[in-house]
Amino acid sequence: MADKTKSNKDPIKAAIDSNPCGSCRAMGLPSCKGHGGSGGGSDSNESKKEEADYKVIGAPSPTTLASTVEQDKAKVMWVQSQLLSNVTNNYEVGLLLIESDRLRGNLTFKVRPRLSKVEEEISRQFLQTIKTEFEEFKNQLAEKGVSTTNFSATLKDNELSVKIPNPKYYDAFIKHLENKNLLPVPNPEREAKKAMLSSARDNKKQAFNPTPLSTRLEKK
Repeated sequence: MADKTKSNKDPIKAAIDSNPCGSCRAMGLPSCKGHGGSGGGSDSNESKKEEADYKVIGAPSPTTLASTVEQDKAKVMWVQSQLLSNVTNNYEVGLLLIESDRLRGNLTFKVRPRLSKVEEEISRQFLQTIKTEFEEFKNQLAEKGVSTTNFSATLKDNELSVKIPNPKYYDAFIKHLENKNLLPVPNPEREAKKAMLSSARDNKKQAFNPTPLSTRLEKK
């Protein structure tokens, strides 16, 4: 029975759950993007076992799951259009809820509700990692003579609030996280499909709810 349940499990979800890197698991990634695979993932025997596990559950290996050039381009375009624009963006990825408000200089990370204790702990550790990176980013700016008086990162319970009230340096911090493979970004293709489905639903609603003018035109 256990084997049957395991075989019916979504292979990508199974790969994410098996990822030894806490940061990547928090971001909903099935393989480590270069954080060292905390939790013993660096051991060669463990790596071999992990490769075998991927084959058993029918999921692509970490090598196969590496971002393609097309996926990287889609990710760059998504970051440019959403996080580096003046559009306030709310999205969910992995174990996190994220809000980016570039105009006000607010970047907020929240742990999703109703997670297991293990998932909550992984998410909190990820938020602490982001806060540590923020402090490093601030120090780099200070060394260059940039004032960071109004820059802050407040970690309280399951929420991290980052404040960078300068679009230039807000963008720079987004890039800093991206360079460290710590920028949680949803699958661009999946987001595009969601947008298409939403548009199709809206068009369908309009078709079933004609305006009085369109009704009169049809009768003529």
